Amino acid sequence: MLGGAVGDALGAPVEFLKLRDIKRRYGETGISGFVEFDGHTGRITDDTQMSLFTAAGLLRTNVRQHDRGICHGPSIVKGAYLRWLRTQGGKVPKDTPDFISNSGWLINEKELWKKRAPGMTCISALQAGRWDDLIAHNDSKGCGTVMRIAPVGLFFEPELAYTMGCEISAITHGHPTGITAGGAMAMIVSMLRRGKSIERAVDEVIEFLESAKNKSSDRSWDATETIAILKHAQCAETISELGEGWLAEEALAIAIFCALKHPDDFRSGVIEAVNIDGDSDSTGAIAGSLLGAVNGMTGIPKEWIENLRERQIIKSIAWDSFIRIETDEDGYTTQQWWDKYPGY
Repeated sequence: MLGGAVGDALGAPVEFLKLRDIKRRYGETGISGFVEFDGHTGRITDDTQMSLFTAAGLLRTNVRQHDRGICHGPSIVKGAYLRWLRTQGGKVPKDTPDFISNSGWLINEKELWKKRAPGMTCISALQAGRWDDLIAHNDSKGCGTVMRIAPVGLFFEPELAYTMGCEISAITHGHPTGITAGGAMAMIVSMLRRGKSIERAVDEVIEFLESAKNKSSDRSWDATETIAILKHAQCAETISELGEGWLAEEALAIAIFCALKHPDDFRSGVIEAVNIDGDSDSTGAIAGSLLGAVNGMTGIPKEWIENLRERQIIKSIAWDSFIRIETDEDGYTTQQWWDKYPGY
């Protein structure tokens, strides 16, 4: 999670710039460290904000599963996204219960009440329909699914991570490629967490998607485009072959290309991921998540972690994601943990 945030903060100042303009501003090698964004250096964008709320939703899912023995994770993550929506000045659906839109500790972190160019597809999808509607009524495949989904891979086994990643992606994006690219990212992170190399993880995800595609007649999760660009990422010679990262499959492919090229070098991988024509913060966040999962916290340059403005919030969520739940001597969720992550 720190790796994703670092990549996000590195790319934030150059999002929307062409590579030639990045080089004109920061030198021939492009941007290579934190520079000012929104009045400070090392500031995250909506990509990390949504990742934090994804993780918080999954932690609340874990509490409900523990206490009730049954839980539908995407429903609880939807509530987390509605809380994120409030931090961005959006209006939650009128039927949203107050206990859904106001609870937990993360929404009270004022550093997160900053608009950092939030994706309009995410905003509009969350504002539309009922608060408990889990299917986006649009045809978007923007990268807003992939950039926020890495925490899913930390919580679930690979195949379940794929399913959960798809269902959580579908909350805001209705196009099959937006959905399956999010699922693929979650599955890759799950595999990396279990010690697989990035190369092997991508191979196995392609095999899984091809097998699932051949067995299913359901076109709502058609992974044809996702499979094609994952294969392209494996053999591409340049990032420009893979697009500009605005679309889900492009952002995922660019991040994978950089992670495959620099599997043991976090710094080089994320620097290459953000120096592109396109959505630099999202490609940086996704590449940072992948390389962070491979190399761990010690692989991330110390100065980047120390200068990450919201690092304490991110560290807290990351640590809680490792712990999963706190229970008392009788096996019940502690009151302190419930106050942080109530099971709804």
